[in-house]
Amino acid sequence: MKRFFLSILIISGVTIAFNSCNNGAYNADPSGNVSMAPNPIWVAPGINVSSNSTDYFNAKINGVPYNAPTIITATYDTIQYVYGLTVGSGNTSHKIFTLGIINFNSFDTGTYNIPNSKIIIEYFDSTVTSATALENMQTITGSIVVSHKTSNSISGTFIFSRYDSMQITGGTFGASW
Repeated sequence: MKRFFLSILIISGVTIAFNSCNNGAYNADPSGNVSMAPNPIWVAPGINVSSNSTDYFNAKINGVPYNAPTIITATYDTIQYVYGLTVGSGNTSHKIFTLGIINFNSFDTGTYNIPNSKIIIEYFDSTVTSATALENMQTITGSIVVSHKTSNSISGTFIFSRYDSMQITGGTFGASW
């Protein structure tokens, strides 16, 4: 449970960072040269915002297709996280898939039933997930198939039911870092 809340904390930090990244034009570099290039974004070590067009995190949420436009990978201690997310603004919802693999270096391909002590998966939608529901995230049931894994990439499929009867089906993920 502690790891899950840490995961939500990381997601919240990334969400806030994305919402506050527009700092205007970058008009000087440390050497004093003037530039009109966009302001560069500093990302904390271990966090990788993917611009790799081959990374993906997709599923059907109660039958409605969802394709995450942003993929983020992060390493915390021995846990490798892959996030698929949509960052909304104003009244637009934030949608976040979280996949966490504990002891990633010793983790292997295969089928893992959920709940499981080696793998974490969750879907969060700010328009339907309440604070009380966050406490019930450990009641997810389903399975994840990790079909490919290297030291810097992972891919597979998933299906699960949430505590609120939401059905996540036809899930696929793939990311490299």
